[in-house]
Amino acid sequence: MLLVSADGLSSRALSLVESAQVERAMVVGDPSGIPQATLSVLDKLGILVERVAGQDVYGTAAAAGRFADPGHATPARAETAIVVSDADPAGATAATPLAAGRSVPVLVTSAEELHPSTAGFIADNEISRVLLVGSTTEFSSEVALAIEAAGADVVRIVGETPQDLALTAGDYFEDVYLRDPRCTAGPRRFAVVPAGQARMALAAVPLLAHLCTALSYTDDGQLSPQTRNDIYLARHSPRGAQVHVFADADRISDSTVDIVLPPIRLAFPVTDPTLPGTNNTMAVIDEQRHVTLHLQGEGFSGINWLAWSPNAPRLAFAAKQAGTAGLFLLEPDSGAARRLTPPDRTLWLSTWAPAQWSPTGTHLAMSAYEDPDGNYHGTDADLYVIGVDSGNFTELSTSEDHDQFMYWNPAGDRILFLRHDQFGLPLGWMPNRDRAFLANITDSTVTELDLDGQALWYAQWSPDSSLIAMALVDDDRSQNGGLGPPRIQLVSSDRMPFVAADGYLADGYVLGWSADGSLLAVSQVLSDGADYERRIATVDAGGQELTELTELPGLSPDEHLRFWSWAPDHNALLFDRYDSEVHRTGSLLLVDAEQHSLLRLPGPIEQAEYRPFDFSPDGEQIGSMVYADVWLIVATDTRTGGSERLLLDVTEYRGQRTEQWADVRFLWNHHGLSGTIEWYADY
Repeated sequence: MLLVSADGLSSRALSLVESAQVERAMVVGDPSGIPQATLSVLDKLGILVERVAGQDVYGTAAAAGRFADPGHATPARAETAIVVSDADPAGATAATPLAAGRSVPVLVTSAEELHPSTAGFIADNEISRVLLVGSTTEFSSEVALAIEAAGADVVRIVGETPQDLALTAGDYFEDVYLRDPRCTAGPRRFAVVPAGQARMALAAVPLLAHLCTALSYTDDGQLSPQTRNDIYLARHSPRGAQVHVFADADRISDSTVDIVLPPIRLAFPVTDPTLPGTNNTMAVIDEQRHVTLHLQGEGFSGINWLAWSPNAPRLAFAAKQAGTAGLFLLEPDSGAARRLTPPDRTLWLSTWAPAQWSPTGTHLAMSAYEDPDGNYHGTDADLYVIGVDSGNFTELSTSEDHDQFMYWNPAGDRILFLRHDQFGLPLGWMPNRDRAFLANITDSTVTELDLDGQALWYAQWSPDSSLIAMALVDDDRSQNGGLGPPRIQLVSSDRMPFVAADGYLADGYVLGWSADGSLLAVSQVLSDGADYERRIATVDAGGQELTELTELPGLSPDEHLRFWSWAPDHNALLFDRYDSEVHRTGSLLLVDAEQHSLLRLPGPIEQAEYRPFDFSPDGEQIGSMVYADVWLIVATDTRTGGSERLLLDVTEYRGQRTEQWADVRFLWNHHGLSGTIEWYADY
């Protein structure tokens, strides 16, 4: 693709045309944009020239769309078209690599109404799907309705900013190209261009499409956290990374694209020394060890129970402000905070755990009780759900007992919760969980599950939200401290036995589904009253085959093995060997559940306590918060076992060093690593 000024082709462009032995040229635009003299020059070089133009930009786009064919030899009918706004060059450019790679026509319209040329193209060519690319507020509803009236379904690719829009288009781009062999060979490529100068990359669009490369925009010379995270992971993967920059060093510096650390956000409450015990400020540390203090002077106290969103840099927290306690949301990028619960109600979290984000990041659920003075009487905690962006606040249960949130389903529309008549301690501390319910947040209906008089100890939704694996125990308080032997059952529309085993369920994540939902991991502690064995097994989704992984070579049930999670990209499980005498992790283990073999033995920091683990989105790294006399964030390569310290000694920012036990949460998503630390001495 060559860009031409009103003066015609430059000498450099002509040289390129000749050296490339071009045989055919398509000139897009009317004579006012590309003069006839340009066509004459090409014609004299023996090049077959064809002008494609309409009466305006809308007609020109429709005319060019007729040639949605890789060879441009004949017009071809496409099933999909991309529609962009005439006022959004960044959106149009972000969509063009996808269009070029799949020979999808790019049509243009105004944001207020669908242009007749665009509507005519959709109807005449029987387009069945339109990708509407633009900012979240760019297109009016009339545009989408007119596209549907022309016979096509609408898929919106939107973003608040050019950066967000390019990321959304890039995600769609990668999904489309996921199975294309061209796109999985060689390094993973990135194309970076300043957001305000999107057309700088326009001429490279055919090349980017050939290389399966989407565009990324900078904002004030900086890459988005998602792009920085993607480049970091690509550079630590077997494929490696290659970054194409369409700007000079003044606009995008070398250091901007030289990513050596993933984005990190570590948050914890801070107590003002002049106001001991108040927790009135929030600290957030990034990967460069920069500390930002939020909420200063805003009248907060008792800040606790922090929870990062799973798919956006947003932080929920509980606190008290203006005399009432409730749930709040902090946007660290802007520093803005807002209350999520009604300002006239004092609500206290009741389950020794933060509010829980839905997997979609659109809702928060919490078990809370209402008391002006924060005095909890052991019962009467209800379940609430909050639409983070909509502001909808819904009380899903109103019993006189303690309704305790347990789990969201992966689809983010149902909640499993428990109802009991004692204080809501953390999961695993109470045996009398004899009533379980499902709440549908769409219609606020609540349905009780029949547990046959057994107590629910642990549960896990399947990845497709269709099944719940439950660890049920006999609620016999005359034996075993109130617990009988656990039984694992699969609950769906038809309740059926899953697998039964004697013993107690272990610590760590005692149940866990593989990413594809084909296997369920079960972690147990078996005891004959004198000796203990810790076993980890997998069960197939039909409940027919149980495989003891702790009997594999290199593993032993006599060791203290803790199951943590499944890898996101294949059926491998992460364990750790725990040394209970020194309270430290001895080593990390990754086990292939399909080949029944020990895959890798990463070498962690020696004699450190690894708290929460999470795989990177590509499954190539294991991130963890680590305590080794001081708190660290560490990434372990799943192929080599090498560990890299990403953020050192975060406790120094708290104003004092402490070995007091901390409540730590951690996740690694597309925006990077996010964690929280809350020291119990703060409460």
